[in-house]
Amino acid sequence: MSQIKISFGKKESRHIFIEDPREAFKKYNELFDEYGDNNARERLLNKVFIDNKIECENDEDVYDYIYLKVTLLNSFYGTLIKTNKLKDVAQRIYDNKLKLSELMNSESYDDRADAVNLIWEEKEDDDVGNIYSFATKYCSWHYPDKFPIVDSYVLGFLYRLNCQGYKDKNNYTFCDKFTQGELKDYKRFIEIYNKFREYIFGEINKKISYKEIDKFIWMYVVSRFKIEIDDFDNYIEIDILKDDKLKDKWNILQGEMKKKKEKTGKELADEEVSVIKKKFIQNEYLEKFKVSL
Repeated sequence: MSQIKISFGKKESRHIFIEDPREAFKKYNELFDEYGDNNARERLLNKVFIDNKIECENDEDVYDYIYLKVTLLNSFYGTLIKTNKLKDVAQRIYDNKLKLSELMNSESYDDRADAVNLIWEEKEDDDVGNIYSFATKYCSWHYPDKFPIVDSYVLGFLYRLNCQGYKDKNNYTFCDKFTQGELKDYKRFIEIYNKFREYIFGEINKKISYKEIDKFIWMYVVSRFKIEIDDFDNYIEIDILKDDKLKDKWNILQGEMKKKKEKTGKELADEEVSVIKKKFIQNEYLEKFKVSL
């Protein structure tokens, strides 16, 4: 099995190895459908966005339908829109529904980026915050073949995978050098995403949907950092001793375990402590791995 090294942080030891995505693609797409309640969520969102069987007889029905979509996406995907701001996001989409529909249906990358920006860009009269990720997911669920999804996992994966191929100034894994900031320009993000798709699948890349790649990246990162505990690289556990911030956090967690022992009178088994420690390190490295939105 081929592996790819993804580096992050200043220390040479701070990296992870991932399977070659060309070999792991099918595996993690299948895992996505089996993981948790992903399958049920996908079915429900398909009914609301794709099947589109909800009848809207007036403007109020249209707004309510948009509000339902916004609420479901925010709940299922954790897009961090505050509950009291959901109606503002729905109103923004409702007010621009005709223009948004035109842009989302376009074959132009410029128009697709404009569609995302129309939802995402902060307005002077509201404070819904940064909803870049939400905007891409809203558009993607209407047109999954036109809009790849943006989230911190995807940004981290693409950025760090490309950087790991760096040997000199002109050698990166699948794309010319790009910055984290460039990933927040949706048109540029699509260009980079397409390069990644071409890197995996070569001449047949356009036969592979954005949706399939979205599922692969999300499931790979979640699996790597949250599920495959027994398979987690041992040297990363050792690396905690080299990172003062991680050591401090680990010491706090140890203090909490000690208090729990004093309260219950039961001491955690070595295996339980080992699992807690690995989960702790995985979560910390996941935070380092992600690229913030």
